[in-house]
Amino acid sequence: AHISNVTHPNTTDEAIRDALLTSKADLVICSGWNKIIGNKTLEAFPNRIINIHPAIHEEFMGDNWMDLAVHEAVIKAGKKLSGYTMHLMTPVVDEGQVITTGTLRVEPWDDKYSLQTKIKEAEGQGLVGLLNDLSFGTITLPGVSFNQPQDINFADSQVKNLEI
Repeated sequence: AHISNVTHPNTTDEAIRDALLTSKADLVICSGWNKIIGNKTLEAFPNRIINIHPAIHEEFMGDNWMDLAVHEAVIKAGKKLSGYTMHLMTPVVDEGQVITTGTLRVEPWDDKYSLQTKIKEAEGQGLVGLLNDLSFGTITLPGVSFNQPQDINFADSQVKNLEI
């Protein structure tokens, strides 16, 4: 499904919620999303929407800290570490409960593009680890339970990618 402000003016939140409900999504992962999820969608999926923020959570978070702006600010601030934060989405941007983080070194030769590339790679590895931990109950989400797999094979899973 394609949902945008052009295809669904004034109803984007409802369209996203309805598409996710129709697809029977158990969990929603926002990676590279760069949009704010509306309250109707958040209410329909409490503690089931996870944002992957491209920086260490305590730093460079909120409405203006997305994509390359984060990495450029990290470098300009002279930070030696950066990383990602996976957290539950709430109505307040980047203030949801932190689930997991990953850190990596900012090298002297890094620019915003190389740092973005390194963090995206780390996010991918972190996401696989998070999904594994959630599926086996090593990490839990408040008020949410998933069926515990006996044998899980992500290659056989149907992954649905909702283009919004």
